[in-house]
Amino acid sequence: MLAVKKQDLSAICDIEVSLTPTLALKRQHLSRYERKDARKALTFMLMRTANYFNLGKTMNAGQVFEVCDLILEEYPHESLEDFALCFRYARKGRYGKLYDRLDGGVIFGWVHEYMEEKSIAREAETRKRRKEQEREMEERTTLENNLIRKAYERLGTKPYQPKQNANSTPTDEEDYRRFKASYFAGKISAK
Repeated sequence: MLAVKKQDLSAICDIEVSLTPTLALKRQHLSRYERKDARKALTFMLMRTANYFNLGKTMNAGQVFEVCDLILEEYPHESLEDFALCFRYARKGRYGKLYDRLDGGVIFGWVHEYMEEKSIAREAETRKRRKEQEREMEERTTLENNLIRKAYERLGTKPYQPKQNANSTPTDEEDYRRFKASYFAGKISAK
């Protein structure tokens, strides 16, 4: 935001190059900025993008202002980085060619396509986090099972081993027994 306020193109380019939709997910939402500051930043980014293209029909200041207000209204939970990345992708031609016109419809088309990409990135990030949580849970379960086994060894008894064939799943009774065993093993190991 500071680079945009100062209109420091070098700093802005450095920031844009390092951005990804996944990083943009973690940035501050537009609704957290004062509306005039967010509008000013979006206006700068949009004017920069409009100036990038050599078009016969481009947007005037009033149109840019209105598009920025509509973006703030429609996407309050997205970040400035999202729009910086979206406009960068548009300048690179990722969302198709411009046919001698740039207007609100074209810009909202870009934003819609970018939001689809971001949604895919968000889903991938969620799956990644879920896998990490499952792995951590598996490690904890293994650790708990080892503690239970050691507690039984200290007591000199064998742990309950239900007979299961390869296709069966644990029953509620077996889950309860495991819980009970781990609970008492925790009590014993705490002493």
